Amino acid sequence: MAPAPARSCSKCSAPAVTFVRYSGQHLCGDHFLHFFEKRAKLEVARRGRLPHGTIAVALSGGKDSVACLHFLEKVSRDNPKVDLVAVSVDEGIAGYRQGALDICRRVTEERGVPWHTVAIRDLAGYDIDDYAAGGGKHPTGEDRPACGPCGVFRRTGINTLARELGASAVATGHNLDDTAQTVLMNVLNGDLDRLARLAPHDAPRPGLVPRLLPFRSIPEKEVLLYGLLEGLPIHDEAECPYAARANRFRMRDVLLGLEADQPGTRHGLLRFHDRVREAVPPEAGGEVSACAACGEPTSGETCKTCAWRA
Repeated sequence: MAPAPARSCSKCSAPAVTFVRYSGQHLCGDHFLHFFEKRAKLEVARRGRLPHGTIAVALSGGKDSVACLHFLEKVSRDNPKVDLVAVSVDEGIAGYRQGALDICRRVTEERGVPWHTVAIRDLAGYDIDDYAAGGGKHPTGEDRPACGPCGVFRRTGINTLARELGASAVATGHNLDDTAQTVLMNVLNGDLDRLARLAPHDAPRPGLVPRLLPFRSIPEKEVLLYGLLEGLPIHDEAECPYAARANRFRMRDVLLGLEADQPGTRHGLLRFHDRVREAVPPEAGGEVSACAACGEPTSGETCKTCAWRA
């Protein structure tokens, strides 16, 4: 059987590189890049504008964060009021993290963006491989997946670096799939407080650098295509060896199934979160105060970082 003829771009006569199912468009490389960046710019505009001053890009070396740094460098290149820095956290995961950090070094050097790193070992007193091997316990005394301390110390490390650098915002590469998974997890847990606190943040809270998510409405596969078309390095090693036990990855599989059966599910969850943000006042997410032990911001008496620290 002869192969099906290539489809042409819906905007021009060039061959299409992708079909955007939810918009009904076949797009060539150039028109896809325009389509992608237009939506990322619109998400930034919804927050008002690109913040002036220093923007810290949370750079893991994965496709999403590298694409985020690339996009922000492009749109801020001629803006003298914006300075980019990159901040990374080394979790201490052998055979996985080093390749990604090498990519971080490469993309920041190529773009002349200062790069700052911190290791979880310096924050926690152990690295994630140590914890997974039995060197750490959940604060309740139970054995838990390594994602618990990893997530806590990654957030702490990024926020601390950004604050020390005087950043007005932290930009992350979280995409539509990431956002929809987080919203679904909090809905299933009935956690309105967390829903109210989810990024993006429109107003600063004491000790916390506001988060900016340019790719929040863009599907993960489109972020990957953007990176490939722009010639960005892609971290091709397997996913984190501890990820299989994470609840987020179960939510990922659930959402992929729902999206296949009912296209638009992810966008629906995003719209739901926007409605929650409009209806629920920011203070509903809980008061932020200083941790009694270390002074870092927390919604309780002591912060999770202190609870997890060795």
